[in-house]
Amino acid sequence: MQLGRRSVTIDGVTHTVREWANENRIPMGVISSRIHVLGWSIEKALTTKPMSRAAAGRVAADKMRFVLPAVGKISPEFVPGVRKPRADRKQQKCARVA
Repeated sequence: MQLGRRSVTIDGVTHTVREWANENRIPMGVISSRIHVLGWSIEKALTTKPMSRAAAGRVAADKMRFVLPAVGKISPEFVPGVRKPRADRKQQKCARVA
């Protein structure tokens, strides 16, 4: 049976998963990922509001703040948005040509 057609009862009210998703304004993809990938219960997946993109970005930034110092010095090639100095790129280009 497809996830969207499954009937679920929460607090004495029965709806299909798709109807719960529409009522709580949670995309079906989010519910499916919560259940199948994250292992959440169906009730938790249907009643927990999703984070906004801004909130998710803040959570990711906070996690990176703790992870990056533990790694130590990071090469510029692994930091998004940071380019290598021009001289390094020229040397690499010359090495490929030779």
